Amino acid sequence: MHDDFIGRLLQALVRRFGLAPENAGKLLGLLAHLLLDEQRGGWAGFVRHLHRQGLGAWLQGGSGAQALERSELERLFDAGTLGRFARHLGLTDEALAEAVAACLPELLAGLDAAGGTAHAGAEGLTVLMADTAELLPTLRQVAVPGPAGPPPGAKRGMAPWLGALLVLSLLTTVLSFRHCSSTPVAQARVAAVVEAAPQPEAGPVVEAPRFMLELREGKVRINGQLTSIDERAALLGRLKEVFGAEHLRGDILVKRQTMPAAWLDGLLELLPELKVEGLKLGFNGERIRMDSTALSQGQRIELSQKLRETFGGFEFLGLWNRTLAALNGLPPGSGARQLADALTQLGIHFDNRSSTISRDSDEVLAEAAEAIRQAPPGTLVEVGGHTDDSGDSHSSQLASHARAEAVVARLVELGVTPDRLQAKGYGRSQPLFSNATEAGRARNQRIEFSVLE
Repeated sequence: MHDDFIGRLLQALVRRFGLAPENAGKLLGLLAHLLLDEQRGGWAGFVRHLHRQGLGAWLQGGSGAQALERSELERLFDAGTLGRFARHLGLTDEALAEAVAACLPELLAGLDAAGGTAHAGAEGLTVLMADTAELLPTLRQVAVPGPAGPPPGAKRGMAPWLGALLVLSLLTTVLSFRHCSSTPVAQARVAAVVEAAPQPEAGPVVEAPRFMLELREGKVRINGQLTSIDERAALLGRLKEVFGAEHLRGDILVKRQTMPAAWLDGLLELLPELKVEGLKLGFNGERIRMDSTALSQGQRIELSQKLRETFGGFEFLGLWNRTLAALNGLPPGSGARQLADALTQLGIHFDNRSSTISRDSDEVLAEAAEAIRQAPPGTLVEVGGHTDDSGDSHSSQLASHARAEAVVARLVELGVTPDRLQAKGYGRSQPLFSNATEAGRARNQRIEFSVLE
């Protein structure tokens, strides 16, 4: 892969499709997030999805490859997400689809040549991904009426178009010094431009506490930002105690505008359980992200369970369980019976006896939606809600049906067509465990999936 493939894509989006540099950079950054999404298995997960769709040849496409057809594009990405991308960028769905279809083959080939990372041979992409990291969750979950600046009170960084221009500047420098040490020169160029860029005056901004831990090749790489010297000392002291000071690489910044880390006490307690080679773990505000793709399935399940137990109430990305393993292991063209066996292992949770789906259920629902979309035509999945005996029969039936409908609505948001789903509330009529104990009542409040043949 050539160092300038990102530059070529940016120029093509600007010249051929008339996108502003700001929007061209945003589009490439958002696409990269979708391709490298750790929640869906990272690059390896997307490659599997690509092959399941019969489009694996695009990995070798490069700049001379023919653009994807609209139908092929819709097999790769959720149409709702692309529609929200289009509205945010001020494009029609057709224009957005045409631009994505044209640039995607070369982006795929470039990332594949870089080993499925934006850090090796595709350095410019990291800038664009950083610019769009906070934007992606919003565009995935709620409709955005049109292009808009940051919300009132939000932190303002560099001008929104600067990311794309920095990448072009970076790539120009790389090409000019191709026979020298290109990566340090490029990094220095970006750092210098960012440092010199005028920043607008703004009041104090409260930032989220963050911490990243990666165990690789016997070393423990860390970075992060906390609010006080005491928090930093507590975390660094525990890291040295658990891993040994000689194995640590990196540091933790202290910034007063950072919020206190609500996850710190739990992390200090859990650190000895995280001594697993290949583990990557990140904390950002109330979001916890784990990359365990280098671990065995048993290790992934065990670590995920420990994180859920320690950090209840946080938003999780990348956790693993037997349900995800079963769904991820479904071969292409799986029959209704195989799908039923996998879906019956799903565990969907709700907030405080309500019909609001908890955040820690997002991953399994995303995998379930993918599996249902890949099921044979005509497959009908029933989503059944069940309760304990704490209410009367009528109220229990209503509550269970409301939960089942909430799950159906979420699956439709994730791209499943409504004619493949059916919600049904069973109330308290089918308990699996005794309602005489608290544990039994909790397990009777459940969602079950079944395939109607």
